[in-house]
Amino acid sequence: MRISAYRQTLAGKTLLKIALGITLIVALASGVSYALIFQEIEGRALDQLREYAIQRAKFHEAHFALARQFHQVIKQEFLRRYQEPSSDFERRFDQLMMRYPDGAIRNRPEYANIVRYSTGWIHKDVQPDREFKRLWMLFFDLSEQFAKLTTTRFVNLYFLHPAKSANMGYDDTVRSNYVQWAADTAADWALNEQESFLAATPARNPGRETVWAGPEYEPAYHQLLVPAVTPIDLNGVHIATVASDTLLDDLEASILHAGIPGAVHTVFRHDGRLIADRAYKTRIVEHEGTYFIGQTSDTRLHALLALATHAPALPRYGYDAGADQYYAISRLQGPGWYFASILPGGAIRTEAFKAAQWVLWTGFASLALVLGVLAMLLERQIAAPLRQLLLAVRQMGERRVLAPLDTARRDEIGQLAAAFAATARSVTEEIRRRDRDLQQESSGRIQIYNALQASETRYRAVAEQTGHIVYDHDLVSGRIDWAGPIPQITGYSIKEFAKVDIRGWTECIHPDDRAKALQTLERVQIEFGKYQAEYRFRRGDGRYVYIEDEGILLTDLKDRSQHILGTMKDISERKRAEQALREAKEEADKANRAKSQFLADISHELRTPLNAILGYAQILLRDAALPGKARNGVTIIQQSGDHLLGLINDILDLAKIESDKLEADVQPFGLRHFLQGIAEAFAVRAKQKNLDFHMNADPQLPVQVQGDERKLRQILFNLIGNAI
Repeated sequence: MRISAYRQTLAGKTLLKIALGITLIVALASGVSYALIFQEIEGRALDQLREYAIQRAKFHEAHFALARQFHQVIKQEFLRRYQEPSSDFERRFDQLMMRYPDGAIRNRPEYANIVRYSTGWIHKDVQPDREFKRLWMLFFDLSEQFAKLTTTRFVNLYFLHPAKSANMGYDDTVRSNYVQWAADTAADWALNEQESFLAATPARNPGRETVWAGPEYEPAYHQLLVPAVTPIDLNGVHIATVASDTLLDDLEASILHAGIPGAVHTVFRHDGRLIADRAYKTRIVEHEGTYFIGQTSDTRLHALLALATHAPALPRYGYDAGADQYYAISRLQGPGWYFASILPGGAIRTEAFKAAQWVLWTGFASLALVLGVLAMLLERQIAAPLRQLLLAVRQMGERRVLAPLDTARRDEIGQLAAAFAATARSVTEEIRRRDRDLQQESSGRIQIYNALQASETRYRAVAEQTGHIVYDHDLVSGRIDWAGPIPQITGYSIKEFAKVDIRGWTECIHPDDRAKALQTLERVQIEFGKYQAEYRFRRGDGRYVYIEDEGILLTDLKDRSQHILGTMKDISERKRAEQALREAKEEADKANRAKSQFLADISHELRTPLNAILGYAQILLRDAALPGKARNGVTIIQQSGDHLLGLINDILDLAKIESDKLEADVQPFGLRHFLQGIAEAFAVRAKQKNLDFHMNADPQLPVQVQGDERKLRQILFNLIGNAI
């Protein structure tokens, strides 16, 4: 059996799941082992780094302390001898030193043997005076006295003038490679600009202690030196400087000694100036000892500088995730430099992985052995019996005689075989019984089919007679059955329209109506019930007709939508009638607006002369000389004019009534005075027609009422006027 086929079997799947489970366990065990081993190795590495950094710091502190001790002894001797009287120093200076053609002052040739004598160099611009010569000879004597002792641990011993560029000292010939320091130094060398010179000044060294300058490039040596400098003061005045150098190569060989496999060591100052680092040794030399971490893009060094300068206390050790390195940082107390040892994080992980590999390989070997044994057991105990059962199932499906099954087994497989054999017998009997029942049902189904065909014929005939298209939309299959006068409404033949599905129906709807029709269809499927929609439908000839679409959603017993039954009716004639009605209404509204405008114009033309008449009437009434009879006539003129003005307002009110804009102006007014005015206005007209006109007011009539006085006058004028 091929591997791909075996993987599809029950035994293969079971074996695969077991393999995956064991693999997961092995991987988990390996991961846990790796984590534990990694933690142990990490802790051990950090302890080693910390201890190494501390021990190396202590070791080199002894070297720096020795320089301080040497200088203190020399300083005390210098001060003692400086304060003693001396008389022949000028003669001795002239005997020892001379000015050379380049302008510099050096030892005379007979005293220039570097093995035998201390040698000196004085800048060409220096003019030695008496005090200078006295100091110079004291420099020479002390160099001769202490040089042999000092150069056992340092490459040289020398003295510097506190203010002038002058140097007297002795160099170890072997370690300095027999350098002719005084002879090889240029006459204009700026000694007073070197850090070893400046480090002893009060401004740079207020504590007046032994300090270590950074690496300096010495032209005569052609290599970097690390100076230890001690100022010599007398009564607060800087009178001299004693110094000793250490070759940077010797310092690197000692400091950067690889005591831990894979570890990298570096020395730097608080300002980021690199003192020693194997990776940047060439750069340090090229920059003559003034190469800074800030000039590099090395994340390792930048991280160490930040950790050292921001450390609350030293030594400091730990893991820096940004640079992926384990570190230990301590301070060299003498020069105040930082000594750092680091191990790359990858080295720790590699070591931990190598240590944890045996767990992984042992687990895989155990996995292979377990899988082999399980494969044999599964094949014998499960796979082979199941294949026999599968063969029996296929034979039962083909109605063949069943192969014998192992029903004698006492386990689940045997019970399954016995149960299957019993089931096979029952199924055979059931098949025979169903064959008989099927023959009886076939005749009944034929009758039902014929009845359905007749029902569908009647259904289509009814649809044709109603003049509506009837449709049945199956939401499950998407099929739509159409019936009715399809050619008359759609312009398509019955055969063409029978192919229209929901997508084809959607494309025939006018683009402006399509979204609304689809929303109606979607809403009815959510809310259930009936629906109604109107839209324009494109016929087969390209012409649009208005369709009224009504229907109902039919659901099953579980309220799941199944069918939509509906009708499509051509309502184009109704739409045209509605359009004609809207146009007629618009014409009527237009005529009504014209009438209202006409009334407004007429009222304006009438108001102008009427207002003049009323104005003159009011002027006459204010004339005190007007006779009583004439005054009464003018009053009637005014009241009639007011009435005529009211009629004009009535015309406008009529227009307002027609436009539903009439509003009542309710105000308090005197009822008796109001009625008296109306009576006086109509008395003249009644007299002209030989009629008696009297007003009888009820004594209980209220003196004042509240209402629209103008509209009430209008009503009474109309009623009384019609009566007269």
